[in-house]
Amino acid sequence: MVTLETPVGKLRSSAGLETTPRGGNVTCSIRPEALRIVDSASSNNGLTGKRLQTIYLGEMAQYLIELDDGTVVRVVEMHPSHMGDRGETVHMAVEPSDVVLLPD
Repeated sequence: MVTLETPVGKLRSSAGLETTPRGGNVTCSIRPEALRIVDSASSNNGLTGKRLQTIYLGEMAQYLIELDDGTVVRVVEMHPSHMGDRGETVHMAVEPSDVVLLPD
């Protein structure tokens, strides 16, 4: 397990460690379907941002979320229960196994 210091907070990762040198810079990759919308902010692999866009796609929804540092991430949610409003604060979480590290 590795803890990353990122512009949007700390993230823990357990994926891609075998090819990533310790102590250096890395690129962090998280697939849109790995991010989960949660009810409240968490310091345990949590991210917070503002909802920019919601696209309803039948059994799933796609959201564009702007993080605190200006990075825009795409989140895909299966069977969405609450579509939300533009500008709304959104909390997300991700499993350490879904935070993939790639060497820079």
